[in-house]
Amino acid sequence: QAKAIETRLLNLDVRVIALGTVVERMIYDKETIAVQAGKPVEFRFSNTDNMPHNFAIVKPGSLEEIGLAAEATAGDADVKERQYVPKSTKVLLASRLLSPGETQAITFETPREPGIYPYVSRALASDVRSFACCRQSEGVPASTRKVSCGQSDGDEG
Repeated sequence: QAKAIETRLLNLDVRVIALGTVVERMIYDKETIAVQAGKPVEFRFSNTDNMPHNFAIVKPGSLEEIGLAAEATAGDADVKERQYVPKSTKVLLASRLLSPGETQAITFETPREPGIYPYVSRALASDVRSFACCRQSEGVPASTRKVSCGQSDGDEG
């Protein structure tokens, strides 16, 4: 029982991020999500649109490849089973395809490598947004830490 309580206490530190769709706009309600690299998050994905949507995070630099794979496999027999997301190790997280009004909670261990990870919707072609895995500066009090997203142009987010 002590182990179960310890596990529950450790999970209290999971950041919860609400993410939804915008009605008839084929977009999410957040353009960018910034999180700390290597830390768990829980996405609470809600589909408030009038059509089905899913939510997927892909590796940096793989968006076009994954989008082409989604289009190429859209007619495959297993497309509904895999929720319109192509099979690829470059897809880091994928929700199920949510009907209008549905919500899904998805726990995700963010990548340890800081960077900009695109997140996209149905068939990975309609809405591209940014998911930034960030690393906090060490040796600085938490309340004053700057968060570095590892971007080469020096931007911080």
